[in-house]
Amino acid sequence: MNLTPMIDVVFLMIIFFMLVAELSRARALDLDPPREQGAEATSDGTLLVQIDHNATPVRALAGERWYTLDDAGLDALTARLIGLERVRLRADREAPYRVPDLVLGAAREAGVKRVDLVVEGGP
Repeated sequence: MNLTPMIDVVFLMIIFFMLVAELSRARALDLDPPREQGAEATSDGTLLVQIDHNATPVRALAGERWYTLDDAGLDALTARLIGLERVRLRADREAPYRVPDLVLGAAREAGVKRVDLVVEGGP
């Protein structure tokens, strides 16, 4: 009697249960994003940029200043982000993708090394 197929099945079951056990331990973190309005750059080079997509024109708050997301405003925002190591980007879930993408492009042009997307925890 050949035991090779049975040993193969046992090894597959062991691998399956190891993976299931590992995945069941992974849980979503309950995040509480910062609620401050317009925090200036911190000592570690981080700046919070908040997007208001309901305004006309669409604008972003970086530090204490509002930047419109048109060509002139994006140039000014890019100049503001130059020299920063990290930017935290906070946008409404209902904002069209192109709106945060404009700020991400400005951060990329400014040479920002890390952009964190701030999200609300929830169901």
